[in-house]
Amino acid sequence: MSLLASPAELADALRKEACRSSLRARNGVQYVAGQRPPRIGQTPRDLVWRQDKVRLWRYRSGQVRHRPPVLLFPGLVGRSYVLDLLPGSSLVAGLRGAGFDVFLADWGEPDALEASNTFETYALDYLPRVIAAAREEAEAHELHLLAYCMGAMFALALLASDRCPPVRSAVMLAPPVDFGAMSALMAPLRAGALDPGELIDEQGLVPAEVIRRFFQIRRPASEVTQYVSLWQNLWNERALEAHGAMARWLRDHLPFPGVAFRQMVRTFLRENALAADTLRLHGQRVSLRDIRVPILSVIAERDDIVPPAASRPLAEVLASGIHTEAAIPAGHLGLVAGRVAAAETMPAITRWLAEHSDR
Repeated sequence: MSLLASPAELADALRKEACRSSLRARNGVQYVAGQRPPRIGQTPRDLVWRQDKVRLWRYRSGQVRHRPPVLLFPGLVGRSYVLDLLPGSSLVAGLRGAGFDVFLADWGEPDALEASNTFETYALDYLPRVIAAAREEAEAHELHLLAYCMGAMFALALLASDRCPPVRSAVMLAPPVDFGAMSALMAPLRAGALDPGELIDEQGLVPAEVIRRFFQIRRPASEVTQYVSLWQNLWNERALEAHGAMARWLRDHLPFPGVAFRQMVRTFLRENALAADTLRLHGQRVSLRDIRVPILSVIAERDDIVPPAASRPLAEVLASGIHTEAAIPAGHLGLVAGRVAAAETMPAITRWLAEHSDR
């Protein structure tokens, strides 16, 4: 407040701060006591297909204006509710509201039975089956794909393979392509100073706690910053709910199948197979230059998990004329959840998908 504020303005500011302090006290007690769980995954949905741990959900709508349907899916580390995190900033709800028929694939939480799953298990086995199930459920010949982070790697591999089902177009959110540009925290694994086997437990999985600590170490002061932000916004109901939802997802990691983890380190981190165009799956060469469907690459400019430099080489690897790029001023999570996602990511995606859809 200005030093030249009038007595009336000063009194009004003091009243507002007193009110906010009262709200902070009430909301803080409820937050600490766990009485304010965030309303994640609120968009109504139906389970339409399942196999092993994999689930396919459909978000039905009577206002579908665009065809074909859109299939969303994340990678293996974060839980899929990030794509329907909160009312008002949900990619699922945004696409549904824009007139699309929306499906979401959830890979499930792996246990010892999934420890031997490989990259191919998800990219070339489960993903084609999920696409077939969604096409059958929607009575659609083809789909749009919308893949987040590691999910984009699955999508790119499938689109480049001889198993590719009918796909109209694909949106890649923060796609990891050039692993040479990934976080420096991966350097010990990349250089071979750390054996990936040291991170795998007796069940054959990389524990969720190990993954959580990796993300925590990359920004050691992040929890302090989050608590400062929480205190500043503790009086604001919407901001408090958004903080709770994002904090929950950031802590809510999944175990990683050990065989797939070793493969990821060898093939992508050390050999950099996507950027070098040397990828082999099931012993066969898979080249991203063979992809023929239009691709929209959505890059988070402040991403410290998949930096822009790790995503931008996708344009160089793909065949000419099929790639479009959209840069969003957000971080890795902010790209798909929050105010920037609602204001910038969602309009960019829906406009592009509409241009590649039938009315």
